[in-house]
Amino acid sequence: EDGTLRLFDAGSLRKNAVCRSRGTRSQGGRITGLVYHESLDCLVSSSDNGSIQVFRATKAHGFSDLLASADLPADEYATCLGFAKGCYSGSSSSGATNAGVSVVAVTSRSRVLFFSIVDMHLQDTICLRTSYGRPISMTGDGSTIVAIGTSTGTLVLVDTRFRIEIKTYRHFLGHAITCLETYTTDTILVGTAAGDVCSLSLRTGKWPTCVCARSLQQLKSNEVNRRLRVNAIASLRSAYFISAGNDSMLRYWDLDHLENSYVVNAVDSSATPYSSYRLNDTVYYCENAPVPPRSPSSPRVYSRAAAVAAASAAISDAA
Repeated sequence: EDGTLRLFDAGSLRKNAVCRSRGTRSQGGRITGLVYHESLDCLVSSSDNGSIQVFRATKAHGFSDLLASADLPADEYATCLGFAKGCYSGSSSSGATNAGVSVVAVTSRSRVLFFSIVDMHLQDTICLRTSYGRPISMTGDGSTIVAIGTSTGTLVLVDTRFRIEIKTYRHFLGHAITCLETYTTDTILVGTAAGDVCSLSLRTGKWPTCVCARSLQQLKSNEVNRRLRVNAIASLRSAYFISAGNDSMLRYWDLDHLENSYVVNAVDSSATPYSSYRLNDTVYYCENAPVPPRSPSSPRVYSRAAAVAAASAAISDAA
């Protein structure tokens, strides 16, 4: 919220609940996105002041100097970030395949921007329809396809090679899509403002599974509880995944063996009873037991990286 990036040692976080940061970096405004490219060993961050910056971070030296940056027009900022590679741009002067890496930024004005990660030169622009709503989240495999979720429950697929919109899906309950995660090559996990995580098959266009923090009664009435909004999803080994929301709970979901699923809170982690419900082509799994109220001191989890770190620590402690 304060526009500051902080660097932490993950090893120290596992040993101590409280850990001092290894370094800080100010970008100004409010940080809206942060992604890491492993092979290039660099970070890209965005702020609601319109800036997008590329830099590095190491345990020994903290944050590096700025490597490249771009500033968006006034009143426009990146809401989410990602990467693409091997892109073809028919509108570029070279008209050839770019073997490098591009930064993909989805903005508050429903634009999808492609920048060269080397110098943040703008390569191409895609304008999404305003009827899709405000872009909120994005996921992709870092190569050819990215999926963008919006406030109206629309999911847009974009081909990053030819930089065109190729297909749209509509969330069957119509809830805002707050986060996305690539689960398998043809399955995307879709988190919503209502507290549900649904799997979307890109091959069939169907939604085979929906796991819900809501009760079965709330689901049938389509009641929305903002306290259950899903802020982050992290899939691990393509066998199970973690969701985190406004209620400060981490939910471990095992779709193959639902009886192994449980909720992790600040007090303990225990198995939660679930009930199943089938409607049309979708199977719903709902929590039977009410979730305890969030402690005022319990932090909310807003990012996928935070969900992965917290979930890994919780699973290690349980083991």
